[in-house]
Amino acid sequence: MSLQLLSWNCNGLNLPRKRRQVFHILKREQLDLICLQETHVTRTHRKLLVNKRLGQEFISSDKVKKRGVVIYAKEKLAPKMIFKDEQGRYLAIEIQVQGEKILIVGIYAPNDGKAEFFKKLHETLMDYLDYRIIMMGDMNGVVSTNMDKAQRQVISKEGRLPKTFLK
Repeated sequence: MSLQLLSWNCNGLNLPRKRRQVFHILKREQLDLICLQETHVTRTHRKLLVNKRLGQEFISSDKVKKRGVVIYAKEKLAPKMIFKDEQGRYLAIEIQVQGEKILIVGIYAPNDGKAEFFKKLHETLMDYLDYRIIMMGDMNGVVSTNMDKAQRQVISKEGRLPKTFLK
């Protein structure tokens, strides 16, 4: 079984028109898993992210209109929430594909404080070593400045992802 996945930094979904446009595009693509970052939808308004045509929604939101991650998963994958943070930075769900458990992690990493963020996430993921893990999202950094296609600016140490990120 192959999975159709998409990850998208949508830079805010509070405006109804933008939300309708994004949801229309996503529905047309017929995806199994969708991970949206930077939704900017507060906890009190997370019902705005419910769209059963996209799949079951799993949401990590902040108290303010910042950050935010949502994962939509089709029911055929038997998705269930595993963990999330309370700042709208990450969440993880379990799906089942041909009897195998897969952990899907949606991430919206901070621009500053990446080392602490990824250390905390790494420590959390260590409890799930029996899973295959798919990480989706906006890491707000590069693994290698040589591989960075943009190279519009000098990448500071803070802009690089940890060396262990792909190990």
